[in-house]
Amino acid sequence: MNKYINLDKKGRGLIVNPDMDDNNSIVENIVALVKKLLIGFLRNSFSLFSS
Repeated sequence: MNKYINLDKKGRGLIVNPDMDDNNSIVENIVALVKKLLIGFLRNSFSLFSS
């Protein structure tokens, strides 16, 4: 999957392979969701370690 996706500075998924243009919004949503999950997980981990 990484072959087809480059992340720009804002973290949006940009499709490199033109055949996958139809999936652009889907990929962006997945990337945003994963980032939210990772950020939430990291925040929970840090709050546990700091307490």
